[in-house]
Amino acid sequence: MVNESAMAFQKLFSAANICELIEAQHENVMIPVPPLAVILHEAAAMYLLNGDLSYAEDTINRAILAYPQRNSSKPSARDATHPIKDIQWLQNVLSNDMDVLPTPLHDHPVCNESYLSVFEEDVIGLLLLADLQRIQGVADARLTINQALLILSKYLAKMKTQENSKNETHTLVNALTAKTCLYIATMQSSARPFAEVDKMFRRALSTNRGDKDILYYYATFFVSHDKISDARKLWNTFFDKESIVHTDFTQSLALRYLLRNQVSYKQLASLSNKLQNKT
Repeated sequence: MVNESAMAFQKLFSAANICELIEAQHENVMIPVPPLAVILHEAAAMYLLNGDLSYAEDTINRAILAYPQRNSSKPSARDATHPIKDIQWLQNVLSNDMDVLPTPLHDHPVCNESYLSVFEEDVIGLLLLADLQRIQGVADARLTINQALLILSKYLAKMKTQENSKNETHTLVNALTAKTCLYIATMQSSARPFAEVDKMFRRALSTNRGDKDILYYYATFFVSHDKISDARKLWNTFFDKESIVHTDFTQSLALRYLLRNQVSYKQLASLSNKLQNKT
């Protein structure tokens, strides 16, 4: 299924089709498609899932270049009158044509990339690029992920000064920030001092305390430093917490890819047993 879906994406996101979509938008032809960068994010996520790293790299770079700069121009009257229908278009393509997403799809507060339009830089593109660089073993992964974290952190710091800031965007930014901090913590765990890595794990956990990836890797980090009691306390405190985002209801493949839990239930159960059995 993944191979067939990747082939369909490759055809769908060909240069000819992309040009046709752009031309239709320029001619004010109303078609239910998301912005070009969002389309490319979806394609890049599928390429990453399929292991097509070359296609993924090219698509991510195109997405970052295509990302609209909010300060470059104001939304047109057409955009205000006819909002682009991200959710419906992606549902039709991914669910019906490619059988990628589960059906039926459910409404959920965090369901598409439009909540991230507050950013002038392509946060999703940077996070996808960092993951690709991690897979490739490229040293630039650290610079890319730090750049993404800086963008996310500036937004959260700004929201602290504003009332009623906890909305769908805030929730999604928190979830992405938690995964980003976890990425950095695991990357630094063998090269940085304990206190520095522990601080990043703590930040990840405080941002999304129900994320099972964070719990697993943080507890494993404690175990590796012979801090069994700390690991057990962490586990007992946070194991039953719920994540702030449920990716099963997220209709963006790119967001589902970035926010997915990579730790299996088997791994969680194994570590849980080890912690409970240690004296």
